[in-house]
Amino acid sequence: MKRLMCINDTKDKGSKFFNVWCMEGEVYTLERTTGSLVGKTGYIFKELKNDPVYIPELGGYTTPSYAADRFVELSDELELVNLNEEECEVTN
Repeated sequence: MKRLMCINDTKDKGSKFFNVWCMEGEVYTLERTTGSLVGKTGYIFKELKNDPVYIPELGGYTTPSYAADRFVELSDELELVNLNEEECEVTN
């Protein structure tokens, strides 16, 4: 099970097709990887459920996917460090 953290939640013209948008700093579970009409990789996550949209170029409906470059994959070690930091109060 791959876990990825969002590093870019800025919206663009394609974000209008999403019911739910990703949030920077949040960790999501990868459900599946997709391709796009422009040759990029997209991700569909278990936690972010979006309605299918009609794509004329495909001649049918598809679930919108988030651009892969918005996320970084977490290793088990990195995820554990992030969870531990959330549990500790940080003071300067």
